[in-house]
Amino acid sequence: MIKKIFYSYSHKDKAYLEKLQTHIKPIIKEYKIKEFVDEHIRGGEVLDEKIMTNIQESDLVISLISPDYLASEYCQKEMKIAIDAHKSFPIIARTCDWKNTSLRDIKVMPQDGKPIIDYDNDDKAYQYIAQELRKKIQDSLQIIICNEGFSKYLEKIDFLHPNKAKITLADTFVYPNICSSKDEQITIKEILENEKYKEILFFSPFYSGKTTLLKYMYSLLLQQDIYPLYIQGKRIVKTKYFEEEIRKCFEEQYNGDFDTWKNSQITYILIDDYHHSINDNFIDFLRNNYNNNNNIKIIVTIEQEEYFSFFKDFPQFSTFDRFELRPFGREQQEEIIKKWLLLKDNNVPIDFYNKVDITEKHINEIVSSQIILPRYPTNILLILQAIDSKNNDMQITSYGYCYFALILNYLTKNGITQESGIDSSINFLSELSYNIFNCKETYTQQHYKNFKKEYKDKFVIQDSILNRLESGDYPILHIDKDSGCVKFEQDFIYYYFLGKILSEKISKEDIELFCENIHQKIYMYIIVFIIHHSKNIELIEDIILRCMLVLDKTQEASYLFDETHNFITKLDIPKMIMNAKSVEENRAMERKMQDNHTDIEDTDNEISDNEVYKGMKLSEVLSQILKNRSGSFEKSRIKEILDALISIRLRINKMIFELCEDKDFEKFITQSLKEFFKHKNQKISDEKAQKFVKRLVNIASIGSSLGIVNDTSFLIYTDNIIEDLENLIETDKKPSREIILFLTSIKEGLREKHFKQLEKMIQEYKNKKYFFAVQILSYSLQHYLNTHSTDNRLELKICKLLELPTVNRAADILLLQHKK
Repeated sequence: MIKKIFYSYSHKDKAYLEKLQTHIKPIIKEYKIKEFVDEHIRGGEVLDEKIMTNIQESDLVISLISPDYLASEYCQKEMKIAIDAHKSFPIIARTCDWKNTSLRDIKVMPQDGKPIIDYDNDDKAYQYIAQELRKKIQDSLQIIICNEGFSKYLEKIDFLHPNKAKITLADTFVYPNICSSKDEQITIKEILENEKYKEILFFSPFYSGKTTLLKYMYSLLLQQDIYPLYIQGKRIVKTKYFEEEIRKCFEEQYNGDFDTWKNSQITYILIDDYHHSINDNFIDFLRNNYNNNNNIKIIVTIEQEEYFSFFKDFPQFSTFDRFELRPFGREQQEEIIKKWLLLKDNNVPIDFYNKVDITEKHINEIVSSQIILPRYPTNILLILQAIDSKNNDMQITSYGYCYFALILNYLTKNGITQESGIDSSINFLSELSYNIFNCKETYTQQHYKNFKKEYKDKFVIQDSILNRLESGDYPILHIDKDSGCVKFEQDFIYYYFLGKILSEKISKEDIELFCENIHQKIYMYIIVFIIHHSKNIELIEDIILRCMLVLDKTQEASYLFDETHNFITKLDIPKMIMNAKSVEENRAMERKMQDNHTDIEDTDNEISDNEVYKGMKLSEVLSQILKNRSGSFEKSRIKEILDALISIRLRINKMIFELCEDKDFEKFITQSLKEFFKHKNQKISDEKAQKFVKRLVNIASIGSSLGIVNDTSFLIYTDNIIEDLENLIETDKKPSREIILFLTSIKEGLREKHFKQLEKMIQEYKNKKYFFAVQILSYSLQHYLNTHSTDNRLELKICKLLELPTVNRAADILLLQHKK
């Protein structure tokens, strides 16, 4: 759509310009077109800058061509800009050599390029020019183009990457986790293309990526020559002049005619952040005024609490299909990690998936649980950004810095800046978290009111800051008006500030309480977040001591012959678990299995106080200490932490061995199996039942051991100690510890030096008949080869060493796309 015309001319041709403007004035008035000539430049303005700005802003450049125009370097510059931008409308005013310029390939005015000066009656020439200009303007009304400013908005994301000055939505976008009301997953493509979805509603928390989803849908539709309209909910709050606001939105997003768009074959209206303050008639207004040929699609996003409070049973939405944006699963999380890492280096090195593993492990440990910090893409990207940023605050750990980056993002989005209240917000939230923690009953609005009064007596804080914390676009606090409860909007924010204040106030009694009750998630999280804020040696020593005391009467699993020969003898399991699937396929399957396991963990409200569970939680805390504080500890302290962590995991492994050898346990399982068959009106002989249970127990022994050594290798891995592992980890000549050390050493990639170590271990274990250890090593290496890119020659050598056939593995799409 032509909204602005720029006149490019030589001042010697001003008479031609004036007469042209006279002839086209009715057109300019009819279509409300703005004009720019250099006479509009005010005194004192920079001439060149003003002209260049206006020529770029204009939709059409009318050039009056003459010998003087062609002789002017400045006019030539303007002409080139217009031609390159495909918005040139040249008029030959006087006879000149225009056919030997770039104008030769463009239609020129008047008819056949006859100069105006050659007309006996020049009114005829101007009339012809006016008619052609009118046609051009009318044609432009039929063309709808997304304007440059809004295109940039669609691409923009608010994240910084150390290796790319500007990153766009396409750089990091991963398809969201969309679930229907029937708990079925559905894709963006299905929603947009399926005719049955006419009215669509998405709901999810405020930080879940709803706006990004609409921006992606908008871009997808543009690629199909469909022109959607994006409306922010706040634009239509408390107004009844819907048409006027919709027209404004269109003019901000498109160059084109509003009425042409309104009457198009199909209309998509995308409404972001719908709010209960919007007039109830708005949806009906869209249905009645924009539903050409019964072909309108209305897509609405609503913040989750807003949806359940106001719109779950809202009559206007009764015909809407409803979908929830859920947190990412592990597979989607890996996709976003890969995209982020590829921005650092578009080529994929052989150890790319090792880097993915390490980054993924960092994120998993920071997320901890979907309950603490949901895996929405915004959270993942903020963590990735924080990991890549330099943490200059040595008072908090690198993970603590990631949590702080997330909190700082929410505060900033609420309009709270360093100048306007970051410091006072942090102090207020720290004191509030401590007040909530010490409250022995449900924390109500009355408790909160009393706290605010006491706080204001001691500290300075503006009411405007409190309002933003309580009810900003990204609220930090959640005040439930129905139940009267007050809590932090997200659990990680509560634990972050509680850990901060407890790191300053913690007592010996507190340490004993927290460690004794570490099987309860609240106390585990408190300990972890205290560690992020403090190097409390007393706390660390207490954790190490408790690790030593857990299952203290149980030896470590060693995988020596005497311990494991009963499990490995006649063990009927496949020797080979390698497959021909691509690395990407294997990793995707593995992450789906992890999601299923995590879902069970996150929904399990049972609190186990048994020694094994305590030991697991204590070792996870020790892992956090290693990853976040190892750079500031002496080597002797690091060795102590490593030894305690490995020891508790291997004692748990040993306890499983003892359970598997327990005849009473075997009898119990056998009896349970027979009862199961009896319930199904089927029979199983004692011999078959015992044989099945024996095999099950043996598989459990190797399966649990496999999980323990691999999990432990991740718990103790940190890049601070990877180069000094052999000096820090005592193996005591136990295959179990040696395997953990080896698996940790290959976290950054499997090299030739590792093969030599592997060769030595396999040879020694076979000579000493440590067949269980050989099997654990073999399965661990096969799993590694299934899920990591490895040098082909090295993979062949490993297969030969482990006496395995080679597989013709499917190629990775990622590697093919970004091959070095």
